[in-house]
Amino acid sequence: MKKIFLLFLLLIIPISVKADCDNDEIIRLQKIANNINTNYEYDDISNSFSITFTNVSNELIVEDINNKLDYYGDLEFTINNLSSNEYTYYVYAKDKNCYESELTIKNIQLPYYNQYYNYKECTGIENYEMCSKWLPKNISYDDWLKDVTEYRKSIKQDNKTIKHDSKKTIFGKIRDIIVDLYVTHYNIFLPIIILSLCAIIYLKNKSDQLI
Repeated sequence: MKKIFLLFLLLIIPISVKADCDNDEIIRLQKIANNINTNYEYDDISNSFSITFTNVSNELIVEDINNKLDYYGDLEFTINNLSSNEYTYYVYAKDKNCYESELTIKNIQLPYYNQYYNYKECTGIENYEMCSKWLPKNISYDDWLKDVTEYRKSIKQDNKTIKHDSKKTIFGKIRDIIVDLYVTHYNIFLPIIILSLCAIIYLKNKSDQLI
């Protein structure tokens, strides 16, 4: 009787079966996750950064492993009050059947404020990386000064090389012109050269006789 009753319950009560997440579904979700864009901004008032995520599907979850927080996709969201550092975000599927591994990873490096960028050492080389307002890593003043000094030396050396090569080029062009003229008009220049040498020898001999 009990067996009949259990069989009856199985027939009338629906049983939910956990569906597996197949490869096609994973690929589809990965494409959606790869469409996520990020950008950051710096706020001078609060002296902090904010990171904005866009194109975040409501099928996804963005996990902030730095602060142990989850952000649910709603097309766009912003994380505020961040300092200079590298931040990592894992993107998962909201569907628990597809939640076993991340769909993509977003690594965002927030730059470091360069407190030396307006120092006199940067005059004339404002476009150099170490003289920009932001740096990819935190650096001490001694290391910064050493880098900028070496860069200035390399510029001077490059300028000297360019000037030297320019002089060589000018003299080379003059030499090539003379050689070309001689080759193309040797029938004119050769007699002139021979006569000039003969005249020099004659005058020298005459001068020696007078002595």
